[in-house]
Amino acid sequence: MEQFTIEILNELPEYRGEGVFTGSFYNEVKLLTGAYRDANSSIHLVVECDEDVMNNITLHGVEIRKIQIKHPNIGEKFFLDYCPSHVDFLENVLIICNEIILAVDNGEESSEATQRILEKWHYFLSKPRSNKLSDEEITGLYGELLVLEWLLDQGKSETDLIKGWSGPSKNPRDFEFSNYWIEVKSTKRRDNQVEIHGIEQLESSAAKPLYVWLNVLIPAQNMRSLVELITEIENKLTSAINVSRYRDKVHEYGYDAAYAGLYTNERYEHARSSVFHVDDDFPRITREMISLPSRVVKLGYTIDLNGISEVLKQNVFSDEL
Repeated sequence: MEQFTIEILNELPEYRGEGVFTGSFYNEVKLLTGAYRDANSSIHLVVECDEDVMNNITLHGVEIRKIQIKHPNIGEKFFLDYCPSHVDFLENVLIICNEIILAVDNGEESSEATQRILEKWHYFLSKPRSNKLSDEEITGLYGELLVLEWLLDQGKSETDLIKGWSGPSKNPRDFEFSNYWIEVKSTKRRDNQVEIHGIEQLESSAAKPLYVWLNVLIPAQNMRSLVELITEIENKLTSAINVSRYRDKVHEYGYDAAYAGLYTNERYEHARSSVFHVDDDFPRITREMISLPSRVVKLGYTIDLNGISEVLKQNVFSDEL
């Protein structure tokens, strides 16, 4: 199905004062979509929806309301009407609507796709946030993507891989699979020291081994940018549903594709990666070691990984795959 573009919206005629709107309809086969200008020349995008899909909501920069349109060519149908509160938010509206169109085009039910994508965007647009990830967040995302890419290249099921990527959800471990966990630590430091955030981050069990994967990243303008890394991984995915889920995870992490230009200079050389098995000899603090006062809700500490035996990820994870 044809997706919305800035060019399509620029071709919309001005409001003529006749009826509710002046606009056009598209994609008559699977999903009706349209666009129009109102009396204030604001652009609206409409996407067909079920009658009970949702109530009106207002997100940061985007007003979404359910409307009923009666048209001589299509009859009477329900639509979600997306209107940016400012022209600067138009790109976000385009992304939301195009994600719904792509999901339906790839076989997802329109009501499920609409609800899923709006829930994702509601998290990020329900309140203002800074446009760009922090330096620490960028490094963390870059490192987790490197691990995801490596596992994908080793032949791990892309469905299991995307599902098991739990870092964007702020889970204690960044990858949680049925038979092992991985906690990714990415740093620009070369001293092999890493920060541990909370006692639960290095909790493991005999049935589910835990590995710490350390990435050392060096800023280098001739290397891959964060945007390029995100795109290259997406291009390796073979399932349209997994592409959609992958985009959701990246977005959940805080990366907004509408602001991709902010990350073109975030380039790193992957100087080194080291993998450590968190066993009984691994330096860590566990609940059994200490009794925390009731008002201590979180404990962080630093580990020096120098001198700790590494494991070969080619052997460990290849067997696990």
